Amino acid sequence: MQLYKDETYTVWSVKKAQKLKDQYKDTLEYKFKHLVCKHHAGYEPVMDTERHHTRTSNTGCLAELYLSAESAQNRLIIRTFNNTHNHPVSAELYAQYPENRRLTEAEKNEARDLRANLVPSVAVARTLAQKSNKMVRRKDINNLRYRDDTKRQAGKTEIDLINEVLHDM
Repeated sequence: MQLYKDETYTVWSVKKAQKLKDQYKDTLEYKFKHLVCKHHAGYEPVMDTERHHTRTSNTGCLAELYLSAESAQNRLIIRTFNNTHNHPVSAELYAQYPENRRLTEAEKNEARDLRANLVPSVAVARTLAQKSNKMVRRKDINNLRYRDDTKRQAGKTEIDLINEVLHDM
């Protein structure tokens, strides 16, 4: 499935799926799987009040793929396939999706090492982008640093944090 996503520049998400019982798991994993385009649903507000300026990537795209198991031949069969998207699909846009920009643990560790040596986020992002052939943004590096700081500060009081800063000076 990943090969198909990479070749068609589309990201699919599972709308509904049912796993097979244990006795059939040696060959097939799912009884059926209904995949829809990442942009499938329209925006639906959670509350009754109207929210303005809500950003969403959902466009109501009707592209879908429905697979079901054929137990006689131990394979998934395409039952429904609609590849008509109501939004642009291109290699450039596909590379920008967060799913495709995600860093591996090794890449995260390299980013942490570079940041520890006071390399600016822009340079870290550029270096990782060249090595991994991913579109790494400065914001991705800053988000990683923020998550690391949040984990490190979890459970500490303000006094503990101030003492750490003073100790580092």
